[in-house]
Amino acid sequence: RWHENGKKRAEAEYAEGKLNGVVREWTEEGVLVYKATFRDRKLQGELLRWNAKGELVVRKVFVAGKEVLKERRYGPGATEELKRKERDKSTSSDSK
Repeated sequence: RWHENGKKRAEAEYAEGKLNGVVREWTEEGVLVYKATFRDRKLQGELLRWNAKGELVVRKVFVAGKEVLKERRYGPGATEELKRKERDKSTSSDSK
């Protein structure tokens, strides 16, 4: 898949018609914002998300599709939207 400006938007590896390998996504400016590995259509290993500045904001680890580790990083370049979503999520779970 490609952005309208001709730069690559995403790529994914398949084996025998199944998502099986690395998936990557980039911004229109060419900054990598997502990388994850799949085995037989299930997440396996690290899932990484970066903001548009290229700063790592989320790291998750999966084993056979199950999340076993989650880290969020809020450095100076982390987006306010990501921070707000995390606050909203924790507020709604506190009220249950």
